[in-house]
Amino acid sequence: FNGFISKIDTAGNAVAATQQASISTSTVRGIFEDIIFTRLASIPQILDKTPIVYCGQDTFLLLVNKFMVDNMYHIAPQAGSYSNFEMIYPGSNVKVVGLPEMNASNGVDTGSLATAVKNRVIATYQDNFVVGFNSLPGAGDIQVWYSQDDQVLKFAYRAHMGCAIKHTDLIVQYTNS
Repeated sequence: FNGFISKIDTAGNAVAATQQASISTSTVRGIFEDIIFTRLASIPQILDKTPIVYCGQDTFLLLVNKFMVDNMYHIAPQAGSYSNFEMIYPGSNVKVVGLPEMNASNGVDTGSLATAVKNRVIATYQDNFVVGFNSLPGAGDIQVWYSQDDQVLKFAYRAHMGCAIKHTDLIVQYTNS
């Protein structure tokens, strides 16, 4: 199970946002505005749906901090803005969502997160992502047993799980240069 970023990179036909050396308070707002107001605006198939920009929670906090530094207090936040790392980007109808799974500081079994997946920003619509598993007879292994030693009914289930992207060409992505 490699995940959605692997699928995007393998397909190689996602729309690329303007690259920067890194995401920082001086570049974050320009990156998001390029994605939302330039790249997404040129893809009507995404705008016809509800566009969402996914990023790490660390990037989301940089963006909120940039609004504060730029003195954008004149933007009236909606009730619950910024709660659960979600907001509507000012001046648009595009939702920005910060996900803990996309944080650049996440640890992995190999010790550190690969540079290729750090600081990624991905924009598309929610229904473009698909997660599924195979539950057909013979595809999964189901076992149920009663354990006499601790008097507990136990079960184990194995299945094949995977993810896919319906239209990789309807994704706008940012990666560090």
